[in-house]
Amino acid sequence: MESTPPDPTAGPVLPVPSGLPGGAELPADPAGADLVLVAGPPGAQQPPVTLTCDWAGGTSSGTHPQAEQACADLLTAIQAGNPFAPVSPDAMCTQQYGGDAVVEVTGAVLAADGAPVDVAATFTLTDGCQIGRFDAMGTVLAPYRGAV
Repeated sequence: MESTPPDPTAGPVLPVPSGLPGGAELPADPAGADLVLVAGPPGAQQPPVTLTCDWAGGTSSGTHPQAEQACADLLTAIQAGNPFAPVSPDAMCTQQYGGDAVVEVTGAVLAADGAPVDVAATFTLTDGCQIGRFDAMGTVLAPYRGAV
């Protein structure tokens, strides 16, 4: 049995450290979200950006530059799983660097009955897993990818 040599262009694959911030179990039928995003590398934060999504009522608001699309992308990300959850400590991630962007997201996702589920997460571009997590948020975080 022959073994295939590793692809030298893929970069090393190392486990992700634990202890990253994350969110709670999200409702299966979210009715809305109310988030605050603070972007910037440590020590150079930009003013907070707000994003309020009312999926039940079909509205979006806040200071996010693309609130309507961001709300649609956030709903898609939530329906695919919990986008606020940290990367598993057992995940194997490519060691690639996507930039200095750091976005702290806090707030709540609302269940159909209006009950809030608090969320808090830090999004970075420090390795392949973090880049994938950042990109899965779509327009919610896209404006901050190269802005910081």
